[in-house]
Amino acid sequence: MKAALETALCICDGLAAAHEAGVIHRDLKPDNVLIGPLGRVAITDFGIAASVDGSAGYATASFIGTPDYMAPEQVDGSMAPDGRTDLYALGALLFELLAGRPPFSGPSALAIAAARLTRPAPSLAALAPSTPPRVVQAVDRCLARDPAQRFAFVQDLRLELQTALSALSEATLPPPSSLQLRQAPSFQAPVVKMAVLPFTSAGLVGQEYLASGLTEDLIDSLAASNSVRVIGLGTTAALPQTNTDPRAIGRELNVEVVVYGSLRATPDGRLLVTVRMVAVTDGIQLWSQRFGINSSEILQLNDTIARALLQAVPGGGVPVATELEDPIAVDLYLQAKSRFREFWYESSSQAEALYEQALQRAPNSPLLVAGHALVLARCAFFEAERLPAATEAADRAMSLAPDRGESLVAAGTVAIQARRITDAYRFAQAAIVRAPSLLEAHLLRGRILAETGPLLDAERSLRIACELDPRSVAPLRELAGVHALLGRWDLVDRALEGERSGMDAVSLAITTMRFALWNKQMGTFLSVRETLASLRDPLRALAPRFSDFLDALMVATPDADGVVTLLKSIELTGSSPRRAIFFLQLAAEAQSVMGNLEVALGLLDRANTLGLTDLAWLDFCPALASLRADARFEPRRELVLERVAEVLRLHAAVSGRIERAS
Repeated sequence: MKAALETALCICDGLAAAHEAGVIHRDLKPDNVLIGPLGRVAITDFGIAASVDGSAGYATASFIGTPDYMAPEQVDGSMAPDGRTDLYALGALLFELLAGRPPFSGPSALAIAAARLTRPAPSLAALAPSTPPRVVQAVDRCLARDPAQRFAFVQDLRLELQTALSALSEATLPPPSSLQLRQAPSFQAPVVKMAVLPFTSAGLVGQEYLASGLTEDLIDSLAASNSVRVIGLGTTAALPQTNTDPRAIGRELNVEVVVYGSLRATPDGRLLVTVRMVAVTDGIQLWSQRFGINSSEILQLNDTIARALLQAVPGGGVPVATELEDPIAVDLYLQAKSRFREFWYESSSQAEALYEQALQRAPNSPLLVAGHALVLARCAFFEAERLPAATEAADRAMSLAPDRGESLVAAGTVAIQARRITDAYRFAQAAIVRAPSLLEAHLLRGRILAETGPLLDAERSLRIACELDPRSVAPLRELAGVHALLGRWDLVDRALEGERSGMDAVSLAITTMRFALWNKQMGTFLSVRETLASLRDPLRALAPRFSDFLDALMVATPDADGVVTLLKSIELTGSSPRRAIFFLQLAAEAQSVMGNLEVALGLLDRANTLGLTDLAWLDFCPALASLRADARFEPRRELVLERVAEVLRLHAAVSGRIERAS
């Protein structure tokens, strides 16, 4: 079932892209659906395709298409084909995937084609009783004889199938199927998988960040090339330190080349930098060089190294130059990046101050402006008054370097804080195209999709982010949330286990407490609540206003005074609307579990007023089960669906283009 629905979703994406371009396939069938060796799905053979406006004509001496999958209007020529014609064929294809036979049969092609004119298609409910009701209804609707009764757009069908897939258990067994899909030939350009090991340092007392800074910026520069897939610092830093053989590390990481190097302080106060790149299979040294530089020249050296490494691999291209030469600005930038890795407001504020000092020395550096915008966007999550400054910084980054991945991520991060989620998705997608190995781009895209609803696509983006840097806590936390929404509690535990290696105790306790509430494990919930009480001092230091909110949440009662107190605690946080929505979601979950549905609906109304876009949370959060059963819930959900509909449409089109290109 899972495999069949995943294949159908990919076909939906391909059809959406074709329909968006004004093309109708008219002959969708198993022979025209190809599955690549890595699971990519492509639609082929548009030989009898028609334009959406019907200019190719539709009345012919003989019907066009394959009888098993033809729509009634193709058989009798009663109307011009449109997107709903392809939806009928997709319904027939999905019917066969799930039932093991086409919906109609007969002694001849003409008999098969005529059968759909005289009787309705059989229902999957009888032939494949294990099919989820939502899928049965979707297929029945696709196979309606009257096109007006089918889905109007392929995106509508995709949303139904995605919802059904997300609700499936991980243990679902594959159904019988007679459908044989041909394997597509691979046309993907060769991509070299590369690992950059953490540069070692010696004699850099108080300046150890120079080694990590050089490593990270080298990865960022390499990530801008489509010819390499960079396995970065997080993965390699997590490896056992006892293994120092680059070839052995490369084999463990399943990469083709390994880059490694060292920084050493010289007696005259300069730096000696040594860099090597070796092939994993045969150990041949592909490139090696030694540099003597001042610490202020480290980013310019990074440009030189990245260019040389890319020239040593096929189609490597040219990295984006840093254009940052001021020695003090370089040092401040590296310190700011180090502080930005920590999530909380205090470290973000410190990173902001460092960026501001650096910008005083190099005000037009795209590297600094984009980094500053990212920091300000995070600060705006904690304090709403920071958003105008973040917006201004992101606009400057885009004007200085519109093709730089960091600029696009900064613009997208600011957009999501400003509740412009469609713009945020556009920026995230553009950043991935420009810098395929940029962790922040995949994280932003995954976060958006985790809210708007294509949860499996969100999972893919977040897994890429985790692969790029397993040390980073944010992708793991987001991935745990996706697993929890899908009911995959074993995978939730695994993701949280990964977080424990880098997540502070306060963050871990808050996440664990929330998931315990979702899973109605009240014993765990109360235990973690006591843990949080013991962490009161660090919690107040990291997020004092959040501490006050938790206090109010724990004592909130369903009476008017209790709710007012809770809402005031949220309003007093001074947070951005997005953070206030997060608080309202937590409160709604707690009130729903406690059976206070009136209060929970009121909290949901307040979140909607602020621009709630978390459709997946509404549809799948276990804590909201009682709320979803209330008739008053659906109109509130419709408001959220309207906000995210454009993101879902864009994503369906983009996903279709990605599948066709690959």
